[in-house]
Amino acid sequence: MDRLTVVLTDKADRAVVPTPIIMDLTNRVFDVKFATGLPGGFTSCTMSILLSVSRAYEWYERFLFFGITVYEADEPMWEGRISSISMRDYGVDVECEGYWASMADQALWSWWNDNDMGNWQIPSPGAGGVSDELTLSGAGNSDKFNILNSGALFHVSTKKNQSYLVGDKAVIYYRLPRVSTLTDKRLFQPMTIHSIRYTYGIDHIDINTCLPKVWSADYARGTWTQRHDPGVITPGTKAVNLVADGASAEAVAIGLECTTAYTEANEDNYRLLSIQDITIYAERDAFIDLSRRTTFKKVVGDLLNGQSPDTSGVTAHAKQISGDTLLIEDSDLEYSPLLFKGETIQAITTSMLNFGMATIENFLPNPSVENNLDGWWSKSVAATQVADPVFGDQAIEAASATGAGDGLVLLNLLGSGTIGTIAIENSYRFGVTAGKVFTFSVYLRRVTALTTYDLETRWFNNAGALISTSIQSVTLTTSFVRYFLEATAPAQAVAAELRIVATGSPAFDTFRADAAQFESGSLSDYLDVDQRSDLFWAGSPHASPTMRVSPASVGVYSRNRLKAQRRDESNIKWLLSVKEIEEGGIELQKSIQDYWVRVWARFENFVTAESNFTDMIEAPISQSLIYDQRDTVLELGRSIEGFARMSAQVHLEDTRLPRQSSQLRITGSISNLLGAREPLWRVRAGDVLYVYDLSPIPTLQPNPVTAKILDKLRVFLIKETEYDATSNELQIVPDAPPNMLDLFLMRLETTQLSAGKVSSSAGGGFPSGAYLSGF
Repeated sequence: MDRLTVVLTDKADRAVVPTPIIMDLTNRVFDVKFATGLPGGFTSCTMSILLSVSRAYEWYERFLFFGITVYEADEPMWEGRISSISMRDYGVDVECEGYWASMADQALWSWWNDNDMGNWQIPSPGAGGVSDELTLSGAGNSDKFNILNSGALFHVSTKKNQSYLVGDKAVIYYRLPRVSTLTDKRLFQPMTIHSIRYTYGIDHIDINTCLPKVWSADYARGTWTQRHDPGVITPGTKAVNLVADGASAEAVAIGLECTTAYTEANEDNYRLLSIQDITIYAERDAFIDLSRRTTFKKVVGDLLNGQSPDTSGVTAHAKQISGDTLLIEDSDLEYSPLLFKGETIQAITTSMLNFGMATIENFLPNPSVENNLDGWWSKSVAATQVADPVFGDQAIEAASATGAGDGLVLLNLLGSGTIGTIAIENSYRFGVTAGKVFTFSVYLRRVTALTTYDLETRWFNNAGALISTSIQSVTLTTSFVRYFLEATAPAQAVAAELRIVATGSPAFDTFRADAAQFESGSLSDYLDVDQRSDLFWAGSPHASPTMRVSPASVGVYSRNRLKAQRRDESNIKWLLSVKEIEEGGIELQKSIQDYWVRVWARFENFVTAESNFTDMIEAPISQSLIYDQRDTVLELGRSIEGFARMSAQVHLEDTRLPRQSSQLRITGSISNLLGAREPLWRVRAGDVLYVYDLSPIPTLQPNPVTAKILDKLRVFLIKETEYDATSNELQIVPDAPPNMLDLFLMRLETTQLSAGKVSSSAGGGFPSGAYLSGF
C-alpha cells in the first residue's frame, strides 16, 4: 500500500467533475482487495476501515452510494461506490461495486425501431376502426376489403360487387404504449414514431379508384394526419418522415384509400396492394442520416447523456457514469428491431454487444456481379454479365455508350435496370458522414476504342439535392486495372451515388468492370467474402455489404468512463515468465467437454421448411491421436444447406482439440511489452498477457477476426483480476479466444443485415437481431 492512496469521495455525478474528496482513508484501511472483470471493468472492492464507534455509526447511517477510489499518484487504479457497510469492533467493513453497477439503477422502456410485421394490427369494423380516442375516418370500413397478414407480407385488396365510397380505407396500423399522458416519462424514452420505411407492390391500383397512403396520429390531438400521398403510383421502397423533431406520434397507419366512389366489377383481389419490409423509427431520417441510426454508440450515448438536439425525447440516465464517450468505439451494426421493455442500460449495453462490433469493409451489396447485376444500373448502355472476371466467375459489360455520361450507376438498391425507370431517392444511395474520406474503386478495362472514363462520387444532402460531384478521370487499357477515387464528403452530405461514365463523344463503345468497392477511409485491398475466411456477407451472399465482426469488451474504468472496444488478442500488453509465478500459482486444465471429431448440422430449409441434416464433417487426425467417438449435431434453425455445411466445418475447427482453461496467481511485479517492470495493480480485465515460456510447443490458430496467428496456450486475454494489497498478490483468470463459430453464426442472429436499407426479402427467416449501418 506504500504507493496506493484510498479516499472516500462524494456521490459521483457527471455534473460535478472531479468528484469531491471527503476523506483520506489510506492510514485507516486494511485487507484491501479490488477486482476487474469483463463485462464490467472495475467490478468489486472490499476493505476494512479503522474507525471510532461514533464515526463507524456515521458511516453506517450515511455513506451508502458514496464513492471509494484507489489512486496511484493521480490515476485511479479502482473506483466505485459503497454498496454495503457492516459494523465491526474496529470500525466497519465496506463492500463496493464499480460504477458499471450504476447502469442498472433504472429499468427503461425504450423504443428505437421495429421491423416486426407481427406488431401491426388490422382495424376492427365500425367507427374509426382503431380506438375511440384515435379514430381514423373510413378505417372502420375494413370489412369492405380483403386484408391478409401472412407474417411477412400484408395484402390489401378489393372485393367483387362491393361498393366503395370516397374515403373508405383498408389499412394496417402500429400503435405504441401510451406515455404522452404521463407527467414523468424518464423511464419511457424514446417512445414515438418519427419515420417509416416500407416496400410495396400494386396490381390494378390507379388514381381513378384508390391510392396507397400513410397516416400518423398523436394521442394529444386524437386525430390522424395524412403524411404521404404518392400522387403518381410507383411501386418500390418508400421512406416517409411523419412528424417534426420535438413532436410525437403514437400511431401510424398504411394502406389504401378510395379516391372515387365506384362498385368493383372485377373478381376478388383484382385491385391489390402488397406491403412488406416495414420498419418504423423513433428518429426522423433514421434510414439515411448516419447520426440518427440506431448503432451501439448512438443508443448508449443518448441514454447516458440525453440527446442534443432533442430528436426523440430522451433525457440523461445513469448520472454516475461520465458523459465522455471517447472510449466507446462505434459499430456499424444497426439494430432492428430495437425495443427494450423494463431493461437497464447495463443490460441494453451487454445485449447489443453480444453481436460484437462490426466494420463495413465494402458498402456495395453486389461488388463482383457473381449471381446477377443487382445494384448495377445502366445509363444508356446495355449491361450484361460476362465470363471475364478479376475475382470469381463473372464481370459486367457495359456496351454501346453513345454520349458523355453514359455508363453504370451503382446504388444501394437490389434489382437492376435502366436509370430513368426509377426515381432515385436518398434511401437508394449509400449513407455517408460529412467531413469523412470515402474511396470508390473498381477494376476496369476497355473492349472497344474509347479509353477515357470518369469515376464519379455524387454527394447529396438530406433533402436529396445534389451538393457536388467528385471526379477522377481514368484511361482504360485492354487489361483490367484497378482505378480509384478518394474524396471527402462535403458539408451537409448524407448520401452518395457512384457512377462509371464515358467522357467525350463515344461511338457505341464498350467497357467491362469487376470487383468494385466503396469504403470509408483511403484505398485498401479489395475484400471479397469468397476469397477471405475472416469476412462475412452482412446478409444474403452477393446481395449485402461485406463486413468484419469483432468480439467486444465493455466496462467502466477510470474517471467513470464507459469503455467499449473491439477485442484483439494480438495486442499484447504484459509479459510473464513461468518462473515469476509463485509455487502452486498456475492451474491448467484440459477438458473433453467441448471436444468433437465428427459434426453434422441440422437446419430448417428456408424454402420448404423441412428439417434437414448436412453430411458428416470429420477430423481424422484428432480421432487417431485422442479419441474417435465424439460426435455431435449442430442446431442451426432456419438456414440454407451451404451455410449449414460451412457452419459445421467451422464448429469442427473450434472443437477438434480439447479446450484449455487456466488460472494464474503471481506476486511482486510484472513486465510490460517493453520489458519494464510495473506494479501488479495496473493489470486489468481486457489486457492481453503473454506467458512466453509456458510451453515449448505452442498451439497456433488464426485469429478469426484479424487473421493474425494466435498462440492459444501462451497468449491470454484477461477476463478477471483480483489484487490483494496486503499480500501484493494478483489472481488472473484468462478468457479463451473467441470461437470462429460464434462470429460465423452472428449472421443467423440477424434480421436485416444491410447497409442503411431494409432487405428486399422480408420474412426471409433470420431471427430478430441487428443489421449493418453505414459510416
